[in-house]
Amino acid sequence: MPQLRSSKCLLTHSKVSTANNIIRLVNSYKLIYLLAIAIPEYERQSDPDYKTHQFQFVCSACSKPCALHCALCLENLSRSTMESYRNAIDDDGVITKSLLATDRHPADDLCILSAMCFIKLSITTPGSITPEFRSDTHVSRLLQATVLLENAWSHSKSNFQISLLLVKLYSSLGCGSLALRAYQRLGLKQVQLDSLSCILFDRISTLHPHPVQHNPDESSESRNPAEYLEKQQKFYKAARGQISKNRWKCFEQGSYNSIFEITQVSEMLFHSMSSISSVVESRKIARLLTPGTPLTALSCGYDILRNYIPTAL
Repeated sequence: MPQLRSSKCLLTHSKVSTANNIIRLVNSYKLIYLLAIAIPEYERQSDPDYKTHQFQFVCSACSKPCALHCALCLENLSRSTMESYRNAIDDDGVITKSLLATDRHPADDLCILSAMCFIKLSITTPGSITPEFRSDTHVSRLLQATVLLENAWSHSKSNFQISLLLVKLYSSLGCGSLALRAYQRLGLKQVQLDSLSCILFDRISTLHPHPVQHNPDESSESRNPAEYLEKQQKFYKAARGQISKNRWKCFEQGSYNSIFEITQVSEMLFHSMSSISSVVESRKIARLLTPGTPLTALSCGYDILRNYIPTAL
């Protein structure tokens, strides 16, 4: 692998005046990240001595001793991408004026890449052989990544990748109300409620079971975990009838292949872990917030769970 002098930035920050130049710059940084960080990390995890922690690696970029990640290369890359992102955003609105409300800023990936460097730095201590969690370093790095992504979201509110990372970061920091706010920004609908709800609601009863007080400066939509789970369960109930109608329409129109595809989607949807989690978490929240609430066979999503209950029972 060629030596990558990550300690000296090989990319200039001046050529970020157009979207095409920003995209080229982003691709260059991604290549550096891949060669200097991602590939070596995969190789080190495959090392037989990795699980026993009897190892000492050498960074392929700066040739200095390192752990699973090279802290020096991560710091240099995060600093360089942040500077490039700042220059790309501070363009007097040259690029942002041409963007629609639903468009993503071309420099968003610079910010996401920098945040990923901070996340990896949170488990990397300079001079240590093995990755380890330290309360001061771990939290400070995660806070840096969070602040950076919040600033990026203010410039590109339609970028779902930023919101997804913020949900996970706030959850790691124990900030349940802020995680709910970032989740609300995603505006999930239909099947997305099943595929993406797990990023927050698989342990929401432990993280933040209580509703969040409404902030007049933000959206009027409630941030109540129980209401989100109820919305998810309503989707499963409504999907059963809709899938039956679509299956019958395919039969009438002679589209028989679509019938098998719809059946496969139905099996995946109604036997997903997200549907089970929504029922379990809603029951936990009900017990925590209103102790003594009776649970009957028809309450708290029994009609969702019945697909998992053997007929013999």
